[in-house]
Formats: sequence, structure tokens, C-alpha cells
Amino acid sequence: MRHWAIFISVAVAVTITMTLCFISLMAQSLSTDLLYTRTNRYDASAWISGGERFPFGSSIEVRSGNRVHPLAHDFYATADANVSFDGRRILFSGKHKESDCWQLWEISTNGGEPRRVLITDSDTLRPMYLPGERLVYARKLDGQFVLESATLAGTDVVRLTYAPGKRTA
Repeated sequence: MRHWAIFISVAVAVTITMTLCFISLMAQSLSTDLLYTRTNRYDASAWISGGERFPFGSSIEVRSGNRVHPLAHDFYATADANVSFDGRRILFSGKHKESDCWQLWEISTNGGEPRRVLITDSDTLRPMYLPGERLVYARKLDGQFVLESATLAGTDVVRLTYAPGKRTA
């Protein structure tokens, strides 16, 4: 009887080890990269008061296997990553200095320098790709956020929302 207990224990240990090895090999063979925003502090209610979501800065990080690196360098803050439909480009909000307005940027998934999509004098954030080489985003006007759409070249801006919203000083 004791031999059966040892046999079953060894069989279970071998099965668990083989399963873990299989899972590890499968994870290594996947070429999926992850994009996420890293920050020391996030204020989820900042939009209500017109405050800063990331008061101590933020960074979009790319995890590829065991390697982690920032999506874009030389920014005080980056957030709101959105991958294009073909997976070749990434839109994001970013600002070089703490005092800058949030601006919209695009970068290739192969790397390189980010390209500013729009130049505005107010915060623009949460960009998302639309079909037809367009994007939609939120822009802060007179203390409230409105939705706008534009081409990826930064032209043909169309305001999409006009309803009154929360006004801030």
C-alpha cells in the first residue's frame, strides 16, 4: 500500500512539473506585447474638478517578454495608449514638461520618434483611432471636456459634442 502512495505522489509531481514546463514554453512562444500606464499616483476624480490625473507624471510602458521599456522617451507624462487597427501605430497623450498641456502624439510600434498629431493650446487626451485615417479625442475648452474628431494629419477638426458640462474655474 505504501508503494502505491509513493507512486501516486511521484506521478502527481511529474504531472505538475510537466504542466508548468508546458505553460512556461507556451508563454515564451507568445509574441504579445503589453502596453500599460505606470504612475505613482492616479486621481480618478480629477476630471470632475479639472485637476491633473497624474500629479507626479506617468509613463506608457511596453512589456515584451521579460523586457520593459518606455514607449516614448523625454516626456514628463504619457498615457491613454491606443493601438491602430493594423497594429502598426500607437496614439497617446503626452507632455514633455509638467507645465505643458497634454497633446496628442503618434509613434510606430517599431519605435522611432513620436510625431505630434495636433497642436492645441489646451489639454487634448484619450485619443482613439477611427476608420478613414481619423481619430477622436477629448479636448478641454473653457473648463469642460468636449469630443472632437480630426484627420491623423491634424486637419479637418470637427467638434462632436456641444452639451453643457461641468465647468471649472
